[in-house]
Amino acid sequence: MGSTKDYLNLMSNRRKSARTDVLDVAAKISKDGEDWVRIDVSDISTGGFQFRSEEPSAAGDKVWLNMLVKSPMLASQNSLRIKTVALILDVRSEKDGVFVNGAKFTKLSARDESELGMMIQLMYEKYGRNTIEA
Repeated sequence: MGSTKDYLNLMSNRRKSARTDVLDVAAKISKDGEDWVRIDVSDISTGGFQFRSEEPSAAGDKVWLNMLVKSPMLASQNSLRIKTVALILDVRSEKDGVFVNGAKFTKLSARDESELGMMIQLMYEKYGRNTIEA
């Protein structure tokens, strides 16, 4: 298992962002801030996330995000609500007609970034390097 020191070393490298896909995430996005579509989020980090959707997006699209991140490992608080804006970086189509989108947070609050980072750190410490990609 990775140590806190290993995690902090990984996080301090500006070219890398620790991310995980073992958190339970329920999320919706909107292109106009009003009409919301449910998405499947994976590979989340403090810098951004990947998601699957049936609706196509385009690189450069701005989206509003409403996300609930759950972590059963946190005793005092087991979820984090994030409401922010993200920018679509890339989109690819899969054979099943679903689109895989990569997005970065553009307005993630310092508090949300810190709490999400702690959740990722806990996953890193519990599951080790195999669930975190550099």
